[in-house]
Amino acid sequence: MRQVLGGLLSGFVVGGLGLVVASIVFFDGIQSFDWCPDNRWQVGWRAALVGGVGGSLVGICVGWLRLRRSQSLRRLAYTESAEFIEKADDRLVEQVKTLFGMLGATSLRDVMKQVDADRHTSCWVGDLSEVEAGDGRPMTLKTVAVFHRAGLSFPQFILQPKRWTLNVGAALIGLEEIRFVGRESFTEAYFLSSSVEPQVMQLFDAKVLDHFGARVGFKIGSDGDWLVVASPQRKHLSAEARKRFSIQAREILQLFVAASRDVDTTVVQYETSPTSGGLRKLMPAAVTDADIERFLSEAVPRSVPKQIARPHLVGPFVSAIFGGVFSLVSLFSIPVSFFAPFEVALLVGGIPIVPGGVLLWNAWRLRTKRLRLLSHGEIVPGRIQSVTRATAESSTTRYRVELRYEAQGMPTIGFTRVPGEVMDEVWDAQKQDRQIQLIFDPQLPRHCLLTRQLSTSRGGHPSTR
Repeated sequence: MRQVLGGLLSGFVVGGLGLVVASIVFFDGIQSFDWCPDNRWQVGWRAALVGGVGGSLVGICVGWLRLRRSQSLRRLAYTESAEFIEKADDRLVEQVKTLFGMLGATSLRDVMKQVDADRHTSCWVGDLSEVEAGDGRPMTLKTVAVFHRAGLSFPQFILQPKRWTLNVGAALIGLEEIRFVGRESFTEAYFLSSSVEPQVMQLFDAKVLDHFGARVGFKIGSDGDWLVVASPQRKHLSAEARKRFSIQAREILQLFVAASRDVDTTVVQYETSPTSGGLRKLMPAAVTDADIERFLSEAVPRSVPKQIARPHLVGPFVSAIFGGVFSLVSLFSIPVSFFAPFEVALLVGGIPIVPGGVLLWNAWRLRTKRLRLLSHGEIVPGRIQSVTRATAESSTTRYRVELRYEAQGMPTIGFTRVPGEVMDEVWDAQKQDRQIQLIFDPQLPRHCLLTRQLSTSRGGHPSTR
């Protein structure tokens, strides 16, 4: 009944507010009708009642359809001897985002989990929803199948349907497409990209190319022992359609498993074109684990290289930009003072200068705080105490990680915000109750940062957020 109640409440609110706004805006146009009261607010109250009732009826219908679909999916999970999970855990969601290269806020719901008899293959089939990064536009809806098969070692790749926006984005960031000579049907339908092109070209043998050349619309991501397949339909599938898609996804898995047996994993990637094409020239330089080890081994105060400091100063930089904009707006009080009363000019200049000053002060405070952490921070081992989802920002999901460590001889509990790209190491450390290296500020012992967040390898660098 949760779906029905949710539909009723949301329909009542949306319908009521929508009709109230419409009645107030178009009051002059409907005032000529006999049934229309003379008072604008009386019209608003009646519109709220009518809109709320109408919206509630529509919401109940939508909620009823969602309830029936949920019940059908539960019955399907029961008949397939699968476990039904209403909402997937954060670790599985982050794995899907990594494999697909997704940036928006993402959720995975109504999941059916199956473990094969050999205990080597696990499969999750669920409804994926993604809000487009940046502007919160309507969600991208897909049904996906996520596979984890022990012992496999797929090369990293993303296969997705070709569209003009993808071509433009790839050209901007310098992402190269892998093409196959004589396979026009595949090349016209799909865009294939990878960081290990030689191995991927071996994986996509004749059978794989023929299979996808005749079937368009699938999106597939792979890396190591993980493979995720998204359905061609841009919607959440019904129970019957999900069952058919699950069979198709398993066929795709077996197809890649068979092709991976002939992949030569000793083949190395040779650079055939510049790696800094397009907008990648503007991105921070790579920071390897060896660079971080050398940096942290320096005596305090350390000299912070630009490629290490820059990603951690994005927040202060943005705050400084907004503070500067507000401060510039306050300069309009100077010409206004020539033709307007002094009180008006004071308001024009004083109102924006207050938030501008606060933002500039905050930028200076954050910059000083973060640079001090990097230059004067002490390195200690710590243990994960708790992990909670903090924010779903335009570029990534962040998690609030509480850490227990010893700072200056005192037991301390600090916290840091970690992007989803490096959460695998955090979850493993929490599960195994093992120590993880961190750096804390001696002046603010609760202010800390995982040393893993300083490196670009394995997606740990903030520039990948």
